[in-house]
Amino acid sequence: MLLTAPAVAVLLLWLLAGCTYGKGDGAGQQQGASEDESSSSRPTTPTPPAERTTARSSAASVERPNIILVVADDLTKRDYLDLGNDLGSYTSGGTFFRNAFVTTALCCPSRASMLTGLYAHNHGITQHIDPGTGYEQYHAEGYDQNDLPVWLRDAGYETGLVGNYMNRYDAQSDRIPAGWAAWYGADTPTKSWTLNENGSIKTYPQDPSAQGYETWEDVMGDKALKFVADAHASGRPFFLWYGTHAPHSPELVPPQDEDTGGPWPEYDPPSFNEHDVSDKPRWVRDQPVLVPTQQQALKAKRQERLTSMLAVSRNLSRLKDELRKTAELSNTYLILTSDNGYHLGEHRLGAGKMTAYEEDMRVPLAISGPGVARGSVRHMVLNTDLAPTIADLAQASPGLTPDGRSFAPLLAEGRSGIAPDRFRRRFMEENWQGPIPTATGPKPFPAPTDFAVRGLAFIYNRYVTGETEYYDLSRDPYELESKQISGTYKGNLDRLWRRLRNCQGAECRRAEVG
Repeated sequence: MLLTAPAVAVLLLWLLAGCTYGKGDGAGQQQGASEDESSSSRPTTPTPPAERTTARSSAASVERPNIILVVADDLTKRDYLDLGNDLGSYTSGGTFFRNAFVTTALCCPSRASMLTGLYAHNHGITQHIDPGTGYEQYHAEGYDQNDLPVWLRDAGYETGLVGNYMNRYDAQSDRIPAGWAAWYGADTPTKSWTLNENGSIKTYPQDPSAQGYETWEDVMGDKALKFVADAHASGRPFFLWYGTHAPHSPELVPPQDEDTGGPWPEYDPPSFNEHDVSDKPRWVRDQPVLVPTQQQALKAKRQERLTSMLAVSRNLSRLKDELRKTAELSNTYLILTSDNGYHLGEHRLGAGKMTAYEEDMRVPLAISGPGVARGSVRHMVLNTDLAPTIADLAQASPGLTPDGRSFAPLLAEGRSGIAPDRFRRRFMEENWQGPIPTATGPKPFPAPTDFAVRGLAFIYNRYVTGETEYYDLSRDPYELESKQISGTYKGNLDRLWRRLRNCQGAECRRAEVG
């Protein structure tokens, strides 16, 4: 059997990746499939020995791929699906992960996990408002000297960043972090519309009436195109982190989209303005029912959020055109994801994140590229998997032992032989109470610090207040009724919780499966 070079590349990555398998759900109670896990996955036929030998013998001839990672800001899985082909065309012909999650539902901790492969309880970046948190802490602890772009640079990659990086990065005063050969880093979150362009500071006011106005996402698109053209000319493989502002607040809708965007699909999930929250912890019970004007404002906000993504879609289309023009597209992995989800009225909550509810944890994750199969898979993948996966695809050596694992073995059609429950059965969702910005200054987010075990079809959340939540997601995907659990099952879940709470490296990977 003859294999194409792209198929050989992905098959080789499977051979090198190595996953730890386990049996049983570890909690003594069988769980059904959740709403997103109920349909069948693609075939999982093990690769015959003859093909594995062919992959090894062809390793030397495989060209190292380019990789572009697009990280949207606060884009939910539902947003991605409702945008349809406007956004999905970027990774058309590739794989969509139906069960992709972030391990901390907050921008900077999640991005730190993307760049290091570590849970937040290991990298320690848990907040990003107060001084000394966010990028300031990431830099002080030396992570920007030993993270994904550094590993790729050391492996011979041309590396670049465009747009949002980490909260509390100051484009005007902070230096360019190590590992990035090309740098167009913005204040994060973007408010002053200022870029550090390889050491030069330039501001792009987002006032359509101002002379020389350029839409922010178009500026980011121009910088991304320039990076690809320059990297192509260098003859080296390249990696680009492309951080959008959209759909983060303030929602930027260019004049050309004000009358063309939407109306988007109706937004009215069963948990919106939840009527009965008597089963919920105290902090949710304290939230008043949303009045009609609040409900309408949240639904209007979502329309603006989706419309703001149209500019991103156009620029990703331009980026693909540039890759075609430079003959790089066939050797480039295109990845699109988000740093966290977002709630807009679910469980009576307004607009925000920082909870262990599904709308905050779930994110889109789509990838196309050499040897990547078309379709969707139901394996559970995390933001902690991105760094080890990209290092795997690039044949680079991580400088840290990741908590996550490479999902490269899942990309080739029918070659991994890894069933969803043998790739990952559970993970820990971690959210620390911290300040949130308001019109009158920062104030504490109402949710207490909490740590949850999220399984294939359940979530068990423990708050520092002693309160707990448990949802059977196979029967209650919108988390409308928290159940009381007890006995052996609760004891087993508590043991899993303790095992994941402070795990590191290989122990995290074992605890997530065994």
